Amino acid sequence: LKDTLKRSDWEKAAAEVDMTRKEGVLPSPTVDMLLKAALLASQLLVSPNNLKEIQEAALARFYVNEACYALELIGRAVAKQDREAALFAYDFGRDSWNSYISVVNRAIPEKVGDKFEPLPS
Repeated sequence: LKDTLKRSDWEKAAAEVDMTRKEGVLPSPTVDMLLKAALLASQLLVSPNNLKEIQEAALARFYVNEACYALELIGRAVAKQDREAALFAYDFGRDSWNSYISVVNRAIPEKVGDKFEPLPS
């Protein structure tokens, strides 16, 4: 997405951040990962009778909501063809995703698998 915004490819960027639901049309991977991230956090971080894990899941969902808001901001900037605002919103979203990854990675033991890599600058 960042490269698309840097190139000012407004049509492609608009398609990547379009959050309107259209029957029979799958959402873009950028939008689809919001739902998948929330589901992963719920499954990975929550177990019965553990308040700390419930708090971690709430924190992860907060970061997913921030990432969703960043996509909305990117969508507005793309509609105005405002490259600077779009890249600023992208950085905000990247920071939200990296915070989410930090929370989720704490729940992944080494023997289970690799941790998620943060999004590069």
